Amino acid sequence: QYAIRHGWAGQNPVVALERDDLPKGDEREQRILSREEIGKLLAAPSSERYRVLLATATFTGLRLMELLGLRWGEIDFEEGVIRVREQLSRTAGEGRIPLKTKKAKRDVVLMPALAKMLREYRASTIYKDAGDYVFTTGSGKPLGWSNVERRGLHSATKRAKLREPRPRFHDL
Repeated sequence: QYAIRHGWAGQNPVVALERDDLPKGDEREQRILSREEIGKLLAAPSSERYRVLLATATFTGLRLMELLGLRWGEIDFEEGVIRVREQLSRTAGEGRIPLKTKKAKRDVVLMPALAKMLREYRASTIYKDAGDYVFTTGSGKPLGWSNVERRGLHSATKRAKLREPRPRFHDL
């Protein structure tokens, strides 16, 4: 559709495909981590930033791009919720974009232990204003999704020596 809108293609060739012709994604079942595995995973990240990010993913179910687009003003410590309203675009420099579906707009319960962890993390960073991203690089920009997967999740999974198959971010 993007190519059609920009005049690069006359029609969408995918429309003619049968259901069995469509590419298959990762059809592996969701990997559910045990309580012990969660403890090992959260003890294993290379930095506090990744530990807090993985804990937030694990205890809220936010998707990766929702987490990376999260701003401090969307965490309501008084009400005990995280307000998911936008997500970060995978396109570099594009910033925040609307969520994929209307149902994705939601308030997620913030567990007290996670709220404490997030408060402590906020106190340790210079990027703590309501409009600042929660998980940032040293310059205040949102972390890159591939770095989070590689340096955050995959690295922690290896250190924690979790059984195969290795958890994917959506498994959290």
